[in-house]
Amino acid sequence: MSEFLKLVSPSEALALLMHSLPDSGPEEVLVNTLEAAGRVTAQDVRAPHPLPSFPRSSMDGYAVQARDTFGASESLPGYLAIKGEVPMGAEPAFAIQSGQAAIIHTGGMLPENADAVVMLEQTERTRNDEITIYKVVALGENVILGGGGCSGRGDRGTAWNPNPAGRNRGLHGTRNYAIAGSHTAENWDTLLWR
Repeated sequence: MSEFLKLVSPSEALALLMHSLPDSGPEEVLVNTLEAAGRVTAQDVRAPHPLPSFPRSSMDGYAVQARDTFGASESLPGYLAIKGEVPMGAEPAFAIQSGQAAIIHTGGMLPENADAVVMLEQTERTRNDEITIYKVVALGENVILGGGGCSGRGDRGTAWNPNPAGRNRGLHGTRNYAIAGSHTAENWDTLLWR
């Protein structure tokens, strides 16, 4: 059984592996992004802009300036005037100032000067034009910054699973460079690790 116990150094093992690989690399082809899942990028992928390109709310509530909530609690709430409502899918037509809040829905674009969102459950509508806030929010709380969905970056050799492939489609359309043939990420994994 000594034929099964022949050990080689890591550098020799790497040389044996490299010698067994084809001399030319996999063919580079342009494929539809929907078919890119499981493939490996043949070049760096960079987005022309972050996706989405604006900060948005991660929940229903009120867009505020975080500093306006400092000190707010159940026993000593804060009060803010309601400036307006941010319509879904639209850019707010107004900015908020200190002492103001805007009604915002999950995924809605934050109005100018807003830097946090107070959850709806942590507020009470006391008058038609005013809310009571029962909890402090920190700067950036309940906010997804621009590019939070995707930074629009993939380095050469990155395996694209359905999530990045979908983001890539949102950033670049329906095309993506990928290494073609049978050399998908799963096959390379099998080749290198089994």
